[in-house]
Amino acid sequence: MDLDLLAWRYLNLPDGALWAAAYAGLFLGGLVAALRPRGQARTGRASYFARIGLILIGLSLTSLLWLLSPEALVGGWLWLLVAVDVAAYLVAGFLMVRAGQARSRDAWGHARLGILTLVPFAWFWLLFTPGRNPDPGHSGGRIGAVLLGIAGLVATRVMPVAVAEQATLRAEAAQSRPAVSDATIALMIRANGLPTYLNEVAEGLGVLPQNLGDGVTLERVRVEGNTLRFHYLLADPEAELGYGMREQIVAGVCGNGALRPAVLAGATLVYVYTAVDRPIGELTVTPGDCAV
Repeated sequence: MDLDLLAWRYLNLPDGALWAAAYAGLFLGGLVAALRPRGQARTGRASYFARIGLILIGLSLTSLLWLLSPEALVGGWLWLLVAVDVAAYLVAGFLMVRAGQARSRDAWGHARLGILTLVPFAWFWLLFTPGRNPDPGHSGGRIGAVLLGIAGLVATRVMPVAVAEQATLRAEAAQSRPAVSDATIALMIRANGLPTYLNEVAEGLGVLPQNLGDGVTLERVRVEGNTLRFHYLLADPEAELGYGMREQIVAGVCGNGALRPAVLAGATLVYVYTAVDRPIGELTVTPGDCAV
């Protein structure tokens, strides 16, 4: 099983699907806690709010791991970041419902309504219902607990967005590193298939034919399975393929950030040269040429 490919596909889900997956993780973790209530702990309103705040702060801090995305791509452990992220939501959901169960015991004498912690707006009922267990007996304790809860709510709104922006900037800057660029394109190829990527490369060349100068025209580019064929027309009727020309092409391909990963993934590039009235020849770059 290609865990990095699964992670890549997961991360490329629409934003709405990612948020739904995050909430599903919270709910599943909470459901485990709800199905296996334990203990007789009771928690007052301020203490409950503080516990939720601490859990949310901890959950928000795990988003800092996404700053390591470029290193994870190159190292082949992108799946580990996703696994930690999913586990964090499961654990957070479990702990939040455990805190809710303690609040429910304090308010109603049983733990059954602890799951309300994960229900939008309904958890305010859990939070504000007076309980039998008094909150800290001094105003400083209550104020501190409330501030901690508010900090947790703010952290869940601010930190993931800020980290996502920084992670995006860091990932974009890292694309200038060949290892990161190669790893990114390799995952794209594994996700969508090599022919799809070759078609994207061909489309990225723009409108053809193109005059490249020195009497050379790129007439067309064709994708045939895992083969990308470049067709060139040379204006010089006496033109021939010069000595060392293949070595120059191989060096250019293997130094090209868009073509090198395709060749390493198994693509064959064929450069076909013709004069006005005759074929000149063709040069081929195979996966083994860039494997060194």
